[in-house]
Amino acid sequence: MKIKTKLFGALATLALLLPLGLGSSQVAKADETSTTDDTQTVVLHKLQYTSLPSENIDNTGDPITNLPSDSKPLKGVKFVAYDVTKQYYELRNGNETVPKLNAEDAYAKLQTTNIKDISGLEFMKEFSVTDDRGEAFADLPLKSEYTINSKKQDAIYLIVENYAPSNVNQAKSANMVLALPVYNEDGTTKKETVHLYPKNEVYGKELSFTKYGVKDGKNKPLAGAKFRLKDSNGSYLQEQHDSNGFPSFSDVSKAKIFVSNDEGVVSTDGYNLSPGTYTFEEYADENGITVTDDSGTYHASKNATSIVTATVVDNSGTLSVGYDYYNADGSPAEGAPASAYNYATPTPEKSVDDIDVDYTQVLNYTAKLTIPDDISISEYTKFDLVDRPDDDLNVKTDTVIAKLNDTALETKAVKEGNGFRLSFFNSEPDKATIKANAGKTIEVTYKMSVIPGADLQTDITNDITFDNNFHPETSTKVIVKSYGKKFVKKDANTEKTLKGANFVVKNSKDKFAEFDEYSNFVGWVDKATENSTITSGTDGSFEVRGLATGQYTLVETKAPVGYHLPSDPTFSFEVSETSYSNEKEILDVPNTQSGVLPSTGGKGIYAFIAIGTIAVAGAVFYFTRGRKQTEA
Repeated sequence: MKIKTKLFGALATLALLLPLGLGSSQVAKADETSTTDDTQTVVLHKLQYTSLPSENIDNTGDPITNLPSDSKPLKGVKFVAYDVTKQYYELRNGNETVPKLNAEDAYAKLQTTNIKDISGLEFMKEFSVTDDRGEAFADLPLKSEYTINSKKQDAIYLIVENYAPSNVNQAKSANMVLALPVYNEDGTTKKETVHLYPKNEVYGKELSFTKYGVKDGKNKPLAGAKFRLKDSNGSYLQEQHDSNGFPSFSDVSKAKIFVSNDEGVVSTDGYNLSPGTYTFEEYADENGITVTDDSGTYHASKNATSIVTATVVDNSGTLSVGYDYYNADGSPAEGAPASAYNYATPTPEKSVDDIDVDYTQVLNYTAKLTIPDDISISEYTKFDLVDRPDDDLNVKTDTVIAKLNDTALETKAVKEGNGFRLSFFNSEPDKATIKANAGKTIEVTYKMSVIPGADLQTDITNDITFDNNFHPETSTKVIVKSYGKKFVKKDANTEKTLKGANFVVKNSKDKFAEFDEYSNFVGWVDKATENSTITSGTDGSFEVRGLATGQYTLVETKAPVGYHLPSDPTFSFEVSETSYSNEKEILDVPNTQSGVLPSTGGKGIYAFIAIGTIAVAGAVFYFTRGRKQTEA
């Protein structure tokens, strides 16, 4: 008698029963015997699903052509067939402590029983490993060695999956019971090949965490950070899945690179991982830089090689993920959601006490650097402040003082180019102090001046750089400027240019300017000196260079030859941002020509006397005549 189809509907209800189910013609009663003692070929068609179907497919022993659309062949699975004929009859017959079971219950009992709990289980045959088509083959004997009344019985086999790739949920892979021989529909002829369709649920967990950038003590989601994923053997998740569509692991050359999105999320979407431990390794350049965007440059911490560790755990077929990671301060953390952090290299700040300056004016510069919050977890090996001024600035290295918490640091400035360098980590005490003061500010003060002759009305820049082993960050350039004024000495009547006039310049505090030979300002003095005088040239022009904007007084001290000093020899002028370059702002300084008298004893004196006599006589005649007319 054959087992009815409803038997396998019942078996399918038990622990997922037979993968895809066994049809009624698959199982023959053990007491039905065949006339030959040969084998029957059994082909297992192993199928994989991301989620097991709710309905079983009725196996007939024949090939199935209309398989579910979401099924795929599963490669790399091993099966073994155990002869359980003896155990079947023991269940049927029962004993003093175990009741007899009918055939249906006996089959169900065998299928759901763990093979480790069955004593005297006889190993029979290994199937070939499932190939690319998911097929495994074995020729199974039709007769068992188990006898009743000295007669071998038809074989009953328990087919067990004993190996599968890591992404296969073996907890949901049920055993199969197969009674041979399996007949065609006529019930008399034996099938040459029996086709069975066991199924598995392939499973895995997506891993994810959020990447943050830390800048100025604040966290923000960081896009563009790159990561690779390693398994517990140190192999890297590959870009390509294996032939079964499972994530595969190999060497680093073809490792899949995961990139954080705009929300900072890193996800293995499309790469579901089976139970095991996985480690995210941050991908950085040779300087440790992970991301450079509009808001800054971010580097990795010393935890970059294991920034997030994920452990996928299988609990009776249900997967969960636990995470181990680091907080922003570098302390260990665990649980979900997981986070990872990168750190912006701080940018130094710089200021100067004046930007509109005279040549040689002493300028007081201040540079500040906030010690990074990640100073103890980002493996800084270089920690320098480097000042790089224009060539038009003169730095006084001996004035450089670095302080932290109002206490002077030991590091001294070393001349470098036209500026200087402070290498704090070359001093072990300073290194220790800096590492112990995350978030505090190093303040550096020093003095500079603009050298005489620097270009006027032009930016004279100076910047300071935090030079480190990750990425140098430079402050916004500090700009100072100096200005000047142009003059022309002219004849007040003819506008002829005049050379040789001498002048001095005074400021609003009645101090006198001193100049070098090129009319470059070099300083203020209380009393005029020989260096205070500037002189009009052959074309009447002269100038002053290197003054800050403001009101000044030009004092003429010597007139050109043939001219006399004005009754008020002072001229007010303004130095502006354009007074040196704008021709319309050139100041004309006029002089009046002196009267010309010949020398005593010269011939010309007689002409002057004659003219004077005639003039006097004319005047006497005029007044005398006029008086007579009045009296008449």
